[in-house]
Amino acid sequence: MTRLTWSQPSDRYIETGLDHGVLYPKTGPAVPWNGLMSVDEGGQEGSAAYYIDGRPFLFLPKPKEFTATLKAFTYPDEFAAVMGVTEATPGMYLDSQQSDAFGLSYRTLIASGSQDMSAGYKIHLVYNATVDMQGITYQTLAGDISPVEFAWDIQAVPVAISGYRPTAHVIIDTRHMDEIKLHDLEVVLYGDENTTATMPDPQTIFDLLSYGDTIIITDNGDGTWTAEGSYGNIYMIGDGIFEIDNVNAVIYGDGTYDISSTP
Repeated sequence: MTRLTWSQPSDRYIETGLDHGVLYPKTGPAVPWNGLMSVDEGGQEGSAAYYIDGRPFLFLPKPKEFTATLKAFTYPDEFAAVMGVTEATPGMYLDSQQSDAFGLSYRTLIASGSQDMSAGYKIHLVYNATVDMQGITYQTLAGDISPVEFAWDIQAVPVAISGYRPTAHVIIDTRHMDEIKLHDLEVVLYGDENTTATMPDPQTIFDLLSYGDTIIITDNGDGTWTAEGSYGNIYMIGDGIFEIDNVNAVIYGDGTYDISSTP
């Protein structure tokens, strides 16, 4: 057994900063949000109390609803549709139009006593968000130029993920991840020369990080078998038909076959 120790440099962490904001519009490609200043997360989980004979009988946790306040010096043009501002013709925008839901991602940085600012970071993913803009104050120029700070209140509709409560907020902590899987995830989220940036649903991300390139084949003992793997390796191509990539299969013609890993 090992005695507990405190204040080890490698165990002292702080979170600071905000960067890599990305807007994922409902329609159209993802775009970087360069002017994002802060995200004030809210919507903490509570509990409901039930009483019998004047005494607490039961406390049940209430599902958390993700809310936040966004602040920015500016915003991408694509965010206008999210606010309900529609471009009627080039350069002419109409306010008070139908607004769209959107996805959002941003990073918070992690520092430690032994690694400074290179300890890692967290990628936050927010799904199905809608926005209410706070009031804007425009002022005449004075001796000091103070940029306008835009602010929006957002709330998000949870997305289903098998085995867990639905959630609208997913957090990726890079301190506890394989570098290859992190790279694959960031290619999906941020794109590269061959990939368009998208924000997949939580179940897809779970499959990617849980399995990666691993495919698990289980013999059910009744002449059937089950295949589990990431969305990139096992996916449906039709009703009751699915395809498996990254495996070798030898078909003998009598209804049997061998499956093995690729080199």
